[in-house]
Amino acid sequence: RGGPGGFGGFFGGPGGFGGPGGFGPGGPGGPGGRRGRARRGDVRASILALLKDRPMHGYEMIQEIAERSGGAWKPSPGSVYPTLQLLED
Repeated sequence: RGGPGGFGGFFGGPGGFGGPGGFGPGGPGGPGGRRGRARRGDVRASILALLKDRPMHGYEMIQEIAERSGGAWKPSPGSVYPTLQLLED
């Protein structure tokens, strides 16, 4: 586990929290980042990174992403639960 919040390479390197395309400053909602909604791939990759550590329920994933991003990104249940369903199928 490396990088901020223990997310390993996906969140800790370029494109990670604080990097271009990441979820902290410089990412969605951060200075210089995309405003508004995150892309489906962002949610999917985040969910997979969380599940790599341990099993979680959808609500717990939403809270964990918000905490690890320092509040910069809190995915909605409307994006997390359909993504979980697609991954399960």
